Amino acid sequence: MRQTARTFLLIAFTVLILLLMHFLPQLYFGDIKLRNVSILSELSESPRDAEVTDVIPKPEPPKQMKAKNNNGLLVDFKEEWPEGVQPVEDYSEGAPGGMEHFFTLLSQLADTTYTLDRPVRIAYFGDSFIEGDILTSDLREALQQRYGGCGVGWVDAGNVICTMKRTVGVKFSGTEEHTVMKKSNGYDVEKAGIAERYYIASPGARISFTGKSDHYKHCGSWDISRLYLRAPGGGKVSVDTDGGVSDLTLNASGDVQMVEKRGKTSSVSFTMSNSSTLFGVGLESDRGVIIDNFSMRGSSGMTLANLPESTLKQFAKIRQYDLIVFQFGQNAVSAKGSNAHYKAYLDNMEKAMNKFKTCFPEASILFVSCGDRGQRTAAGITTINTLENMVALQQQAAANAKVGFYNLFLAMGGKNSMAKLVEQKMANKDYIHINFDGGAHVAQFIYKSFVAGEKNYTRKRKLEEE
Repeated sequence: MRQTARTFLLIAFTVLILLLMHFLPQLYFGDIKLRNVSILSELSESPRDAEVTDVIPKPEPPKQMKAKNNNGLLVDFKEEWPEGVQPVEDYSEGAPGGMEHFFTLLSQLADTTYTLDRPVRIAYFGDSFIEGDILTSDLREALQQRYGGCGVGWVDAGNVICTMKRTVGVKFSGTEEHTVMKKSNGYDVEKAGIAERYYIASPGARISFTGKSDHYKHCGSWDISRLYLRAPGGGKVSVDTDGGVSDLTLNASGDVQMVEKRGKTSSVSFTMSNSSTLFGVGLESDRGVIIDNFSMRGSSGMTLANLPESTLKQFAKIRQYDLIVFQFGQNAVSAKGSNAHYKAYLDNMEKAMNKFKTCFPEASILFVSCGDRGQRTAAGITTINTLENMVALQQQAAANAKVGFYNLFLAMGGKNSMAKLVEQKMANKDYIHINFDGGAHVAQFIYKSFVAGEKNYTRKRKLEEE
């Protein structure tokens, strides 16, 4: 009898401990979310790992584009997005910053009515998801194949990460890098360029670039080599291409300036005569499409709001952009993230988008949501539980800023799509980053959406001309 009482007390004590453990807050082991203790979970009608989260309302759908004929009368027009193609949603209602400018220029390239004396340029800002030209290299190649153009576009003037690129070979000497993500090296935002980096070049500093065509044939050569820098003391820069060596004069100015050498080439080197602050080079064509990859490992995108307006306006004069893409969120979303935290983060992203709208008044602005991100749980690899709220809030931020929005999370396949990419060897086992094969896969989604958007504007323009 005494033994029975002991057994009963032990069971009762164990049940009591388990019941108390049910009320513990969510626990984590590193980045792994531990399952909540619930001894009655088998009797519960709700899923064992169900999360209670606030529902984020999506903004109202953007208004459809309106088409008017030469007499000012509305004509019957409706956007068409093929099955399986993620729409590019435009919340601008026709105001500056919307997608019309970009899609109109693509439409002109498609039917050879393009009249600008420069290429259609895309500035693609992002984090390590696009580092090393992942994703953007395949998007660039597809757009150049359809709309023309050659060259890799922007390359930083002394960034080790650039040596990872399959699109261009990079060598540099005599430069010292300063970047927003390494404040310990004395980074000064007032000296920074559009890529949030700058390179202090000593006399004799040399940067060299060689085209690669093994993977992307349109990057093997280019028509114009441009260098962007500040040269307060003036001086000269020696430019060596396949066409020979030229000495170009640098103006003594604290403003951002550009020097260029025209001529088809597959390699270029710039050698500085005086100390200067370098930003990067543009290796590009006179026509077609150019994509500048502005990746920043670890960035959430918020620091772009800190770039001096004067600097951005100087870049706008000498390197015009027709589409500015902000693809961020992977470094801001987490399993522990709250909606309040995400809203505060996106307030800063709105500031960044509005600053670029001010400094590049003609450019279209596109906010691309974060893609899927997996986390390890007791149930296996699943989409981070707060990610869909982040995407909904990103869409709301685009609506508030009156710019375009692209839901990359849905384009990739939605929940648990990153885990599928890992299984297909198109993403890393951190369940955050895609590899080059994954970049080629994801780039096709964006490419098809851009083409569908261009076709909508082509149809709209033709209806207006009838």
